[in-house]
Amino acid sequence: MVKAINTGKDMNIFKMNENLRLAINSAKSIGCILQSTSVQNLYNKQISAILGMLWQILRIKSIYDMNLRDHPEIVKLKKENESLEDFMALKPEDFIIRWINYHMETGGYPNRIKNITSDLKGGEVFTLLLSQLQPSCIDKDKVLNE
Repeated sequence: MVKAINTGKDMNIFKMNENLRLAINSAKSIGCILQSTSVQNLYNKQISAILGMLWQILRIKSIYDMNLRDHPEIVKLKKENESLEDFMALKPEDFIIRWINYHMETGGYPNRIKNITSDLKGGEVFTLLLSQLQPSCIDKDKVLNE
């Protein structure tokens, strides 16, 4: 059975929890390992749980969906002096680094990453990325000050 996300003005805690449970189950169904992520963690806006889940979703989806036929917009990530063959031969992690850096640049942030594991520690870049992609979802100044 396909379950739709609850929307609308009549959102209550039960519908919000159902949405969060659906998000967790959907993430698990694509291969995310969410041992310590719960509906309560997400509802309480626990940054480490949200960013951990987001990171896994991005990594998994980038591996499966990275092609020009389905996503011609990724050509924006190609460097000027790079051949298309070399560009398409990049590892998924390299696409993610370019994608993050592209959004840091278009958002006017000075942050750039070179290494996924070490440069994303602390959550600052993730916070800026999330605020760039969905500004209404996060108060970046509040999160960064914490």
